[in-house]
Formats: sequence, C-alpha cells, structure tokens
Amino acid sequence: MIIKTYAAESAAAALKMVRAELGPDAVVLKTRELPVGSAGRIEVTACADKVIATETPRPATVAAPVQRQVTRATFPHVDTHRPTQAGVHSRPAPIEVGTTELSSDRVDKLEQKVDRILSLLASSSAVVPHQELRSRLLDRDLPETFVNELVTSASTSLSSIRTTLTDSLTSMMLPGIAIKPGDSVAVLGYAGAGKTSTLGKLAAKLVFQEKQSIRLVTLDSIKIGAHEELSSYADILGSQAIDFATASNTSDDKSVTRIDTPAYPKQSAQLVALREQIDALKPRYRLAVISALTRSLDVPQIMQQLAQFAPTHLVITMLDLTERWGTAVSSAHVSRLPVCFVTNAPAGIGTVNAPDPANFTKMFLTEESHV
Repeated sequence: MIIKTYAAESAAAALKMVRAELGPDAVVLKTRELPVGSAGRIEVTACADKVIATETPRPATVAAPVQRQVTRATFPHVDTHRPTQAGVHSRPAPIEVGTTELSSDRVDKLEQKVDRILSLLASSSAVVPHQELRSRLLDRDLPETFVNELVTSASTSLSSIRTTLTDSLTSMMLPGIAIKPGDSVAVLGYAGAGKTSTLGKLAAKLVFQEKQSIRLVTLDSIKIGAHEELSSYADILGSQAIDFATASNTSDDKSVTRIDTPAYPKQSAQLVALREQIDALKPRYRLAVISALTRSLDVPQIMQQLAQFAPTHLVITMLDLTERWGTAVSSAHVSRLPVCFVTNAPAGIGTVNAPDPANFTKMFLTEESHV
C-alpha cells in the first residue's frame, strides 16, 4: 500500500493530484486546512493498493523475480470404514511436499482464508445497478439533485461509487477550523438545533485540549434561563460569561470570544436587532448549526433565512439520533458553505469533531459507520 500527501489551493485541486498520481481507485484518508503561509490551503492524504503509474521503472539490470508455480498436494484417500473380518485397513503414510509435512486441517484453513480474501475483493468490485444505488442514497435523505449527479457520473462498481462519493463529500467538508486568541465565533440557528450545546462543546475543546482562554457572550434575551445556562458553562470552564453591552465595549486579544444567539426570531424587529448585535461584535466565524433530524426538503428554506446573518461555516448536530445524514450534504449543497464540525445530541457522548467524508460515505452506502 502507498500513502502520500498532497497540498493545493483547494480540495478539488488536491484530489485532482491524487487521481493523477495514485489512480482512480485511490482512497482519501484525511484532509486538513493548512496554516497561512504554507504551500497551499488544503492538505489531502490518500492511499492506493497499486504501484503508482508515475513510479520510475526498475533498471534493466535488476533481475525479474522468478515465477514459482505452486500446486496443491494430492492427499491419499483415507478409508473410514470399520475393519472387516478379512483384515484391518491401515492409514497410508502422508505425502511430503518438500521437507514440510502438510495435514488436511491445515489445507482446509488455508482454503478458508483464501476464500475470505476473494470474498472481500469481490465485494469491493461488486456491481451495483444505478436504480439500487439511487434508492439507497435517497433513503439516506440525500438531495435528489445530488443523487442524480452522482449516479450519472459514477460507474456501477462499488469501489468506484465509494471513491466518487467520498470525493464529492471531501469538497464539501473541512477538517475543522483554526481558532486563535482574539477571534470571535458566533453560533446561529433555529430552536432545538443544538446551538448552546455546540458552543459549550467548542469552548471545552479550546480550554481543555488547546489550553486557550475564552469568554462567553449571550445575546439571548428570549429564552428563560439563557444567561444562567451560559454562566454554568463558564463556571465549569473557569471562564467568564458576559452580556452584549460588556462585550461590545471591551476587547480581549488573548481570549477567544464565543457568542450564543437566540433561536431564529419570527418578528422582523427582533430579527433586525439580532443582526445588528452580531454585526457589532464582528465575529470572524459565524457557524450555522443544523440538526441532522431536519429533513433535506426543509433545508433550502432554513438556509435562505439564516443567510441574513451571513454564516461562514456549517455545524451538523444530532448525528447519533438518526441514520439519515443527508441533511449535511443538503445544507452544504444549498448554501455553498463547508461543514467544519459535526457532533452528537446534547446528551450524547463525545465532543465536536471534524467531519470525516469516508465515514459519511459508509453511512450513505448502508455500511458500518460511527460519529
């Protein structure tokens, strides 16, 4: 197996380099965003089972490996009948192959192992009819336009379908975002999407894993106990919770400011006021939080309404509560924004994580998957 890393200005450009050198069956292992000043913006690590086409051929002086023919030993027939009165059947001596004595049990085990390997190879190159593939993907709540494009562009082999789907998802997802001291991050979304929980998990990630200082800001004057909830997060993290007035009049270049917002308001006056508050705090990142429980058909309207706050990235929550993750693709497809984080339900196990395109592919193709 060959593993190589490529850097380019975009995920699509990096994938093109992967396909050109490692071939169409190469598998993307991971992607990550490179720091400013690096030779490229996106780094993609991929692997391939075959030797790359551009590899320098061996010198003519190197002798080619000797082709050895392996044949299966023929074992004598063993008579399992009971002894007769005429005499007793004796067991013939085993036949030796070279200097190693082989047994029937050992040959059977080797045959079973070969059968398993051949089965795996057959499943990776199995042919899936387009109609069956289309039905699978639509059942995972993927948008119909995306499914039609994928089915049209992919061949019918399962390995090719998996590669094409992973490439498409890689172009929609980022390996997280680099949040530095002095940055502000706002979370946006509808009631129940998991905004406050996402904010708390992101804050915990910064404090406990990245050892950064944070301060929490709430703009939610609608939900009862919103400030108290944020204050409890601050107490656990050893940070401070402040209101809009304090945040707008002070700055902290040594801390990361996390901004919690109320649910998307229905009244125009509240909507305008919220938008003005967010703009006044000038967050570098505006994360639109979308629940995986949201139907893909409802995503276009939701993203159109959240567009008033100029979101920069997407966060998909509640992945542990459903096996239909199509909302992530629908949100990215409609908004043209990348998914930078995924997470479970507020009561679920785990923190926010970078999205894994290969993991999403397994789920969409009804294979084993986990967050």
